[in-house]
Amino acid sequence: MMTFSDFPYPKENTPFMPHRMVLRHIQNYAKHFKLEKHIRFNTDVIDVQRNNDGKYWKLQIKDKDGKLSTEEFDYVMICTSVYNRAAIPSYPGMENFKGIKIHVNKYREPSKFKGKKVIVVGGLHTAGEVSSEIGRNGGEVYLSMRHGVFFFPPTCQNGLPYDIQLFSRSAYQSPTKGLTLLENHCKTRVGDHRKFGLQSKEIYPASKHTMVNDEMQDRLAQGHIKPMVEIEEFKGNDVIFKDGTTLENVDAVIFATGYEFAVPIIEDSWLYDESDKLMCTSTCSQCGQNTRKGWR
Repeated sequence: MMTFSDFPYPKENTPFMPHRMVLRHIQNYAKHFKLEKHIRFNTDVIDVQRNNDGKYWKLQIKDKDGKLSTEEFDYVMICTSVYNRAAIPSYPGMENFKGIKIHVNKYREPSKFKGKKVIVVGGLHTAGEVSSEIGRNGGEVYLSMRHGVFFFPPTCQNGLPYDIQLFSRSAYQSPTKGLTLLENHCKTRVGDHRKFGLQSKEIYPASKHTMVNDEMQDRLAQGHIKPMVEIEEFKGNDVIFKDGTTLENVDAVIFATGYEFAVPIIEDSWLYDESDKLMCTSTCSQCGQNTRKGWR
């Protein structure tokens, strides 16, 4: 999906590439087209402003030695994503929790959670990956979700990545076709999600609440992950859920709850309208429905 049309990935690359493989390909692209001489490396952009007459962009820049300077440019493209400020929900009593309490962007490896009672908060891809990894490596994992989710493996029965079929041009031209493909994928690879305790109101997906994960089915079936409803409150190191269930002596809570939309180097008024909604010229219908609190 993210290949360059004039510099495709090598055929020997795996369908789901690790980040090092992606980085190597980008580096090879730059070398192949001799782009490196046009790039200034080890440089931080601290601030972006319009100049006084509004014709140019004024950038405050810090070089590798920490020296600050100001330069003007005709155009600015910010390609650092808007997902860089962790969104952590607030629950009554959470400030009194004495265990480990982190956003998933600080999670690195599962060994520190071995033998620990861990709550992972969230219901999408990262929550599933972290829950599966900790559960596989000896952690006692409870996955807290506000709503049911549908999970399915990353490959279809023909061995192709599911997104090759779901995000093809033909699928976009016929949204119902994409949904049918997803439903068939869930039916053939997983079955009825309700048997795994995921609180799904529908038997098959009809919403955005989907999780791509090739371990979740086994982890749930073997009891390595226990699905839970939304958290109601904290009482010391005990956590109470909205259905009245209480988990005592919780060791860690990991929030896989997404990010606030933020680009620190530009003014918020360039991102949000007066009603605090994200301004977006994309064809994505969801963007205009989201505030700076982000998606969870």
